[in-house]
Amino acid sequence: MNISGVLVYAQPDKADAVSKTLSEFDGVEVHANDHGKLVVTIEDENTGALADRVIQFQDLPHILSVAVVYHHDEGNDDELIDPATIPSCGCNELNSQEATQ
Repeated sequence: MNISGVLVYAQPDKADAVSKTLSEFDGVEVHANDHGKLVVTIEDENTGALADRVIQFQDLPHILSVAVVYHHDEGNDDELIDPATIPSCGCNELNSQEATQ
């Protein structure tokens, strides 16, 4: 079982609708919604499903960014997740560019 913690930033005025949409995904639970900042957990048997789910979230309307902040794999030590395979919203790259200017 894989358990992941994800922060989802949504347009504040659409956060309730985004929360409802995310909750409809299998294995997804929204724990908090604070003015567009959603705390979400994803539970799945397959490590690769996390990356797929993050991409699906990023493609939804009214979502500004998605960040994986925690990942725990219970059991399958042969299947390790490579952080490089988790898509980035590009926020870190933008912040780095802004800092150098």
